[in-house]
Amino acid sequence: MSYKWAMLNEIILSAKIGDKNSFNQLWKGYSELFDNIFLAFCKIYKFLESERFETKYTTKMWFVELINKYSFDSNYGFGYYLKEGMIEKTRQHLRSRYMLPEEIIVKSDIIRSMIKRKEISQERRERKKRIRNSLCSITTRQLQVVFLYFYKGNTLSKCAEILGISDYTVSYDILRFAHTTLHRCLHGIKTEQKTKPRREKVYRVYRLPKRENRNVI
Repeated sequence: MSYKWAMLNEIILSAKIGDKNSFNQLWKGYSELFDNIFLAFCKIYKFLESERFETKYTTKMWFVELINKYSFDSNYGFGYYLKEGMIEKTRQHLRSRYMLPEEIIVKSDIIRSMIKRKEISQERRERKKRIRNSLCSITTRQLQVVFLYFYKGNTLSKCAEILGISDYTVSYDILRFAHTTLHRCLHGIKTEQKTKPRREKVYRVYRLPKRENRNVI
């Protein structure tokens, strides 16, 4: 078991016992998933939008119940277990409170596909934002090469001709460093600032020649 999953199991266990900090940590981590589930149901059942605040409280109650029922021996991950549990709880809520027949209640597969599309669109927006932020971290010359090469589709020779520099400078000195910087920014890798090792000062010791001991008669 990896360190990440071991830490998650410790937090879940603490939340089961009743630790509020662990519960709040789990709630903060999975609140976006719960919002996506609720919005997916709201697209089909418009009357649920008026119960947003009440549903938030009800979702917390369901969340507590699901945490207490969660088994560490389960074949499914905690996130998948929560998603399936929340979908089924919402379907039961439509049956019990609104007396909707089974034929009208949406199937779980449809809600899953809607949530998946929502997550993909959110991921694309976050990736575009990261790309936009990473472009601000490169130099003006690097930005010009990236624009001409990737966006305009010019060859390296054409980029060098437009900018009035050599092909080697474009391919090695500019594009390579721009690619490394963008890769680090997109993946959240901190750029290590390389500093030259400090040279120790060497002091030369000049020794005077030995004086001969002469006996003065």
